[in-house]
Amino acid sequence: MAALQGRDMILKRSDMGGTPVFTAVAGATSTGWSMSNGEVDITTNDEDGVKTLLAGKYSMGGSISLSGIAKDDAIWALMRTAFTSGAINDYKLVIPGAIGGGTYSFAASIPTLEQTGEMDGAVTFTLTLNSSGAISFVA
Repeated sequence: MAALQGRDMILKRSDMGGTPVFTAVAGATSTGWSMSNGEVDITTNDEDGVKTLLAGKYSMGGSISLSGIAKDDAIWALMRTAFTSGAINDYKLVIPGAIGGGTYSFAASIPTLEQTGEMDGAVTFTLTLNSSGAISFVA
């Protein structure tokens, strides 16, 4: 199997309209996605120090880190407004590839947002999204 292009991993944000339109977050140069299932530790003293977990999913969630070059004022304004208001918006994350590829859909908030500018470089951004509610996946 050939390697996949990282640039094809795209985060899209909803306009939250009646029939939502999803727009790619422009300027992204790096996108990371992690998912986790919360564990419930039921280890007791009489288990000789061996960790025991309760079976099942208890607090599944996802987190996205995105960084890049601030290029599109309109989408950047939407992301900044979502951050400052604490809003939870709808997003889609497109993962490339025939095997394992598809689209995750989820609602998320933006708990961290950072802009940086070097004297001789472009203005860059870094942000994190944390999921809220169910995460769906369509291959």
